[in-house]
Amino acid sequence: MFEYSLSRDEERAILEMMGQVATADREVTDREKQFIVEVSHDFDVSAEGIFGLPEGRGLEAIAERFSDDTARKIALVFTIRLAFVDGLYDSDEWLGVRRLGDLLKIPDGTVADLEDWVRRGLEWEEEGRVLMGRPSKWSVSPARRPDT
Repeated sequence: MFEYSLSRDEERAILEMMGQVATADREVTDREKQFIVEVSHDFDVSAEGIFGLPEGRGLEAIAERFSDDTARKIALVFTIRLAFVDGLYDSDEWLGVRRLGDLLKIPDGTVADLEDWVRRGLEWEEEGRVLMGRPSKWSVSPARRPDT
């Protein structure tokens, strides 16, 4: 993204983070699984075991594996997109993104800006599908933050 290279460990950490977030509510949707598989293919990193990580591999330990601020922001972008993928973005998900931003040492204002950027990007993709006559990827329009 933006000619920034993540290390293999950082790519794997993003997948692990998304796996932890997806399983937090004890239900991984088909769309969440599909998105994680797509990201793993883009990274050329296996997603095997992502949904069954052993206890003790918490988000704190994963967050420490990112080398700098840009890598942490990229990790948050992928995780925000995962939160939006089912078309629902309720207050629990919003709070989860805020907590993850804290773990990654990303200021709240930047988290909100990244969140808004991801939402607008999803809306742009949906508009393109409509213009091209392709089926919608969403059962509802792309989710919005609870405060909008």
